[in-house]
Formats: sequence, C-alpha cells, structure tokens
Amino acid sequence: MIVAAPRLRALALLAVLPLLAACAAPATRARVEASAGPDALEPAHFFLRHGHVDADPAAHENHRQRVALAKALEAHGLTRAASPEQCDVIVSLRFGLVAEETPHQGAALEHLFVLDLRAMDALAERAGRPARQLWRVTASAHAHVDQREAVFRALLAAAAPRMGSNGEWDLVVRRTPVTGEFDVSPAP
Repeated sequence: MIVAAPRLRALALLAVLPLLAACAAPATRARVEASAGPDALEPAHFFLRHGHVDADPAAHENHRQRVALAKALEAHGLTRAASPEQCDVIVSLRFGLVAEETPHQGAALEHLFVLDLRAMDALAERAGRPARQLWRVTASAHAHVDQREAVFRALLAAAAPRMGSNGEWDLVVRRTPVTGEFDVSPAP
C-alpha cells in the first residue's frame, strides 16, 4: 500500500495537468517593427483615418478598432481633434488578413494578420507639400480567422508602447482573463 500512494498521486497529477493547461491564458506571438523621426510623439492633436479605401467607417468593427487606437494614442499624450482641419497628425489604421498559411496535413488553417499604423504630418498635407511620415508601427501575428478581434487587441497591445520608437521586437502577448489587461513580454 505504501508503493500505491505515490502512484495514485502521480495519476491524480496527470489528471489535473490538462485542466490547468486549459485554464492558462492563450498567447499570441507578435512581430513588431517600428520606425520614427526625431519629433515623432511631440504633443499634438490627432485625427484617425482608416487606411483601407473600401472600409465602411460606420461598421461596428471599424468603430471598435478606432476607439481602442484612440485610447492608446491618448495614453501617449496626444489629444483627439474634432476634424482633419484641426489636427497636427493624421494616423491611419490598417488591419486585416494578408496571407493564408498552408499548414501540414491535419493542422488547423492559420492566417497572417497585420496591424499597420502610420502617423503623417497633417500640416504638410494641408499645405500641399508631400506628406511626411512621423512614425510607423507594423505588428503581425498568425491566428485563425475567428480570432480576428482578439488578434487586433493583442497586436495593438504589442504595438502601442512602441509608437514613436525605432526597432524590431518578437513578443508574446497574453490577456489576463480576470482583468482583461494584456501582458506583453519578449518571446523566448
């Protein structure tokens, strides 16, 4: 009977491990690339423009994306302008599927999602001069089509702290189920 106790504990542990693994927050692996000029995030008024020409600005998904991006920009000290004529910076938002991955047989189909944020000098654009890019952040991740909203939020969480900076990062983004906040850490 003494020998059976460690075996029972091992069996109980093997039964509990899949349950604990299922409770872990799903992780998104993101690749973030950023470039910026010297005066990238000076205090300014911004206006959001959807980067896709054929996007419906009234669509609920586009509205949620613009609201989330506006909060991230306001966290950087920028102020939202009421119209394009009152802004210093025009930020374009592009998000969507870029490519379909063909996995090996039996694997789930994944897609490459890309979030592209560009900040352009609105004063130069209104003056008729060539538009000057102030900063740009591009984040990408692989996921399933039905995870579109979750991937957008994860990519924005990975890209937002890197607005106005230069560099490349491989990151892991996890969403805390209780608080809904994102934890971004370097990929191993």
